[in-house]
Amino acid sequence: MARIQDDYLGWQSLPRELLDREVEYFRLTEADVAAIQTSSFTQRFHIALGVQLAFLRLTGCKLERLDVVPKPILQLLASQFGLRAPQIGSLKVLYRRRQTLWAQQAWVMDRLGFRSHERREELQLMEFLREACRGTSSTDRLLQAAFAWFYDRKLIIPAESAVRDLAVRAMKDMDHWIYMEIRKAVPEKQIEEWYRWLMEKRPDQNTMLAWLQEPPGKRTQDNFNEINSKIETLKAIGVADVDLSKVPRERAEIFFRTVQTYRPSQLRTMADTNRAMHIVCFLRAVLGRLTDVIIKQVADTTTNIYTRAMGAVRENQPNTITEYRRVIKSFVDLIKHGDITDPRVQSQLKDMANAQDTAGPKSRAEEVRTQITSGADPRPRKLLRKLLELDIQGPDGDSTLANLSKIGQLYEKSKYDLPKRKFDVPSVWDKDVNQEADREKAMHAFEFSVLSEIRRKLRAGACWIDTSGDHRNPDEMLISPELWKKAKRGHYDRLRLPLDSHEFLGPIKKLAEARVLEVAEKVKAGEIKIKNDKLVYPQVKADNLVGGKQKIARDHVIRALPEAQLPDVLLFVDQHTHFSSKLLGRPARTENELKLCYAGLLALGTDMGAAGVAKMIPGITEEQVANVVRTLQRETTLAKANQAVLLHYKKLPFAAASGDGTSAAADMMSMQSSPTLWNSRVDYRRRTASIGIYDHILDNRAYAYSQPHVLNNRQVGVAIQGVIMQTDVPIHLLAVDTHGYTDVGMGFAKGLGFDLCSRIRDMKDLDLTMPRGFDVPEVLKDVVTCGVNESFIHEQWDEFVRVCASMGNATCSAVTILERFGSAAKGNPTYLAAKHLGRLQRTIFLCDYLLNEDFRREINRLLTQVENSHRLKRAIFYGPLAPDKGRDKDEMIAISGALNLLANILQYWNAVHLEVAVEAVEKQGIQVNDAARASISPSRFRHLNLRGRFDFPISKYAGLLREHSGRTEAFR
Repeated sequence: MARIQDDYLGWQSLPRELLDREVEYFRLTEADVAAIQTSSFTQRFHIALGVQLAFLRLTGCKLERLDVVPKPILQLLASQFGLRAPQIGSLKVLYRRRQTLWAQQAWVMDRLGFRSHERREELQLMEFLREACRGTSSTDRLLQAAFAWFYDRKLIIPAESAVRDLAVRAMKDMDHWIYMEIRKAVPEKQIEEWYRWLMEKRPDQNTMLAWLQEPPGKRTQDNFNEINSKIETLKAIGVADVDLSKVPRERAEIFFRTVQTYRPSQLRTMADTNRAMHIVCFLRAVLGRLTDVIIKQVADTTTNIYTRAMGAVRENQPNTITEYRRVIKSFVDLIKHGDITDPRVQSQLKDMANAQDTAGPKSRAEEVRTQITSGADPRPRKLLRKLLELDIQGPDGDSTLANLSKIGQLYEKSKYDLPKRKFDVPSVWDKDVNQEADREKAMHAFEFSVLSEIRRKLRAGACWIDTSGDHRNPDEMLISPELWKKAKRGHYDRLRLPLDSHEFLGPIKKLAEARVLEVAEKVKAGEIKIKNDKLVYPQVKADNLVGGKQKIARDHVIRALPEAQLPDVLLFVDQHTHFSSKLLGRPARTENELKLCYAGLLALGTDMGAAGVAKMIPGITEEQVANVVRTLQRETTLAKANQAVLLHYKKLPFAAASGDGTSAAADMMSMQSSPTLWNSRVDYRRRTASIGIYDHILDNRAYAYSQPHVLNNRQVGVAIQGVIMQTDVPIHLLAVDTHGYTDVGMGFAKGLGFDLCSRIRDMKDLDLTMPRGFDVPEVLKDVVTCGVNESFIHEQWDEFVRVCASMGNATCSAVTILERFGSAAKGNPTYLAAKHLGRLQRTIFLCDYLLNEDFRREINRLLTQVENSHRLKRAIFYGPLAPDKGRDKDEMIAISGALNLLANILQYWNAVHLEVAVEAVEKQGIQVNDAARASISPSRFRHLNLRGRFDFPISKYAGLLREHSGRTEAFR
């Protein structure tokens, strides 16, 4: 968990200038002042002792140099001790005898409980650093992690050079271990052959490396074939046979992202062992990602086939209705105007009756299946041929895989009519497959039934592909059963879940019963209505708008906001939050390095790109900016920088007026993109090709988390993932709209420790669902069902917690898991446990929504707030996504992260200056109450210039650059 102190850990001396806010960190508590005054040291040492104590508490280091102590610190401590602030020279004179300094440092260490580390603790640190190496390849980040490790254990942080040596050793140990694991999986000769193959030129004069680095293009048959060609090529050289299950997934991803942005010349300059690790992980990751793209495109095309068939049925439906009307009219006319006893009339009636389908009208689903089996669409056969090339695996005796194998055998023999025998297919396809006389039609039905079942089982994890990244064996994606057996008690404790499911479910049942009985009482009293066997949910009343004098005060505050240029905003916020040190892994050393850091952030988070940013910032080139962008994409630094800004933003008075950050809302905005991107979809509102950006906005309006998501897909997985990633202040309530809700999602959210609350579109159509055996009040008989089966939850409790723990510790993302446990997983025991728990949670939510007007208004406020917050991001990313951007998943994650960080930076600047504006307005005699404060959003941007020539007056902002200590620059 991030802390403000983390920015200062490891400092060995004080800088010449500090911000007023930073000076406050040196304020002593009353207990500290009393302890110093009653110590054995005379009064002339009290201020120096206070500096030593505050410095150790803030940085974890002993202060050896007192020749640079900012005057504001001396003045602050002097006021606390009631003394006159000394000059710098007098502090140095105090420590002419080193024994005096050592005695005071020993007293301070004893006061704060710090001590020097021992040999055994150094060994423990090495183990910690080796484990930390799994998620980073940056020595600077290991250094910061080591500083935090010392501080958390109240151990004095040694000299930076000593800690850096340990970090370098840990990194070398981890790299050696990874290299040996890779060597076990791949012979050295094979790696050398792969390296030579990557350097080979293709007919278009590009290397094989450049060919593999090219991300997937638009959804066309040519690109589909290109992806298949890459997969077949990688399989042919043996990449599919490589088992990297023991290599840390995070490091393998870093190796992949590194090579993904490298030119062939950069790969040549790498050391042999380093190059071997990068090449193997790169090739294996490329194979996995391309396989995932194929599976995704097969799933999307299968859905498109069904949608088109449905469209054709709907178009033909009016003709069918017209034909029925014509037949009925013919019968009626014949009966009305003819003699029913006339044999000729009777004969005509019989002929008309015989011409009709005695089975009656078909259902729409039957009509769709008939349309699919007509054979008019050739795509199912093409998709099955692609699936046959993938090594799809599943449980022994799986009927769908057996059917896929039979189709492959028929294709090999060029047979396209289905043999007349019984095939094991879903019951809805039995008539079209096993009873259809036309065996060519039966073949079309058999093909689509197998295709749709493969799609469903791959989504649910009932079938898998070992070479895939997101569709691997489910046991490999979750915490392994062996590891779970050893460490599950710790996971239960971390999730705060009891080992006995009855302890967990009992309070939830009691709460649901109490809420339902309360609703029954309100119905009897006439306060809640039931109409047409449905509960009537009251409309949400809008929050009271600020009016009168407070509206005038609000307008005065907004007008008092100063105008600013984007460079000044970046520098101001960086001075307060040190977000650039998170991006770099350490504080910047030179002005050029800092400007390049900002340039890379702007190139990723705006529509300007590297070329546009280089034109706006004098003294830097497009190639330098592009290099920074690649560096930011390789390491997951944007999220850490965003957390640093969030941590400081939450402490601002203006942010606190809106909320404490423990509740949030999530919603998706669309970012216009090129239609050539394989993961773009048409935004039904804007009617343009777009990629979704799913945002989590805290109740204090801060942007907590952002991630890309495919439009028109269920959003419950990304909703839960955003809460998991917010670690600084736990979120207890997340408001979402209909797209972010499923019963299964509500169940897993409860297991993870928060409530998922959805403003469901057709809320009135949902029943209150209670456990079986519940005595339903008579007045609620029409709106309460007893469909919750507690046995599902009790029997699958341990497996349910294993899935929650796998999401909570990032073994697998919530997006992937919720896709596995979507509607395609019907019948899965864990799915049923989560669904029935979610139904119970949904009942509690619906009752609260009925009974509590404040709760309704809060949910509505949060969702309105997140929808309004999209305006700021659209102002920052004004134009569409460039055609060459966002084609790779990692690049899209970096773009959404950079945009999130920039939005928080602007909000932080606004929140600080809004507080200044309030003070200025109140000095004019205009009072601004809490309601007026809360009504002013810090997401406004019209007073900020976000475009133009960017000049960075770095010298005006103290504390942004740190003196050089022998480290190399982050960006060259």
